[in-house]
Amino acid sequence: MHRSVWGKLVGLLIAVVACSPTLPDPSLPESVAETRHPAPSVVDRVRVGAGTIGDPLYPDLGNLGYDVQSYDIRVRVELDSRDATIAETIVAHATQDLDRFSLDYTGIPVAVVTVDGVAATFEQVDGNLWVTPAARIARGDAFEVGITITGTPRGLRASAGWQATDGQLVAFGIYDGLPSWLPSNGDPADKARIDLWLDVPNGTRGVGPGTLVESSIVNDRRVEHWRTGEANSVTLIVREYEVVTIESRLSFPITSYVPATLGAGQRARLDVVPELLELFEDRFGPYPYESLTLAWVQYSTGVPDEGLVLWGQDFADPSQLAHVLAHLWFSTNVSPARPVDSWLRSAFANYADLLWYELNEGPERRDAVIRLWHRRVSPRSEPPISPTFVIGNESLFSRGPLGLHALRVRVGDEPFFAILRAWVSEHHRGTAETQDFLETAQRISETDLSAWWQAWLVDETVPSIEELGLEP
Repeated sequence: MHRSVWGKLVGLLIAVVACSPTLPDPSLPESVAETRHPAPSVVDRVRVGAGTIGDPLYPDLGNLGYDVQSYDIRVRVELDSRDATIAETIVAHATQDLDRFSLDYTGIPVAVVTVDGVAATFEQVDGNLWVTPAARIARGDAFEVGITITGTPRGLRASAGWQATDGQLVAFGIYDGLPSWLPSNGDPADKARIDLWLDVPNGTRGVGPGTLVESSIVNDRRVEHWRTGEANSVTLIVREYEVVTIESRLSFPITSYVPATLGAGQRARLDVVPELLELFEDRFGPYPYESLTLAWVQYSTGVPDEGLVLWGQDFADPSQLAHVLAHLWFSTNVSPARPVDSWLRSAFANYADLLWYELNEGPERRDAVIRLWHRRVSPRSEPPISPTFVIGNESLFSRGPLGLHALRVRVGDEPFFAILRAWVSEHHRGTAETQDFLETAQRISETDLSAWWQAWLVDETVPSIEELGLEP
């Protein structure tokens, strides 16, 4: 479903109730007002309703003409041939009258498309699957789209898409990654419930996001059903696995999917997971999902999904696990509303590395990493709130967590972690923008943070951190 309007109203009411003469001016800096909620794309009722979401990094991404309620995705995989059959059902509500609408999709040719059970005409062009139903869909009406795809999906790149190697399939992606193999509304703010059914060769396991609802053997094949809450990404893994329960004091189950041949040294790397989760529950608030699944993969680790973390042979340091586990709070649970807000995903996960170093090796080790990051981006970098790209952008991965530490130094430890816990709680299973974070930080800390905002998120010059003797 689209951005949580109710969540926004609740946040506004909390801000109003909390106001007192001691609070800073609630008005936002001018740079915030300039970037909040871009104007909608031009409406073309005859074609697609509201067009794209207008994100500057991915200008063709998403469609505001409808609001997805759920995805039912059924994937039958043959590991030997790498072929797959994908049957997808999308339930949505129209937010405009629709004679024609688009889904983000750049993958192999689609075989069949139906709308409300009736064959629809369709074409694939310019990164979209354009669908013309037999009859106009009226604004406010629910409609159901059925899509069938058969063949061997192509990988987009090492960090996204459909990756099939000998004995393993991994498929995942956000932004342009997911549409490389699965039609969807690419608007990150349009989260929806997902039911994923994996039909895989017997002897293998099909792992997905969310909670495992059922696993059974049907016609000498294994069928596994996974279900998420409100989500905007889909990850699946198919390979031979041994299923192991990780013991902990936490209130939710932790399950590890590992190859039977994986050595004891590799398996032992997960021993630190309960300790990391306890640290993050203290700093960020309660774990946001009902369970955690850890799946070992070869060659490709991808991004975390709801309650699902991929890891592999390259995870030699606990800080790497800290990074991906933190994404469960700050990427899959509270998701950036637009790709341009991606620092909200990257900065928090990298800051989790610092928290692990701080806990286990002391503030000296944390500060050493901060100095390294500061040298990496000084004296100038792209502002985190207006990046020109996402993958590998140091402005997001280094300057972003530096800005968070500068905020911690500015307001103090207790208010800083109170800000993070409020952020996760108030936007639970939702999406948010950079400006929302500033509003939360100012309200919780009772501090005017406009200077911090300007220096760390808006200006190109990388600020100093005087407490650490760091100059641009």
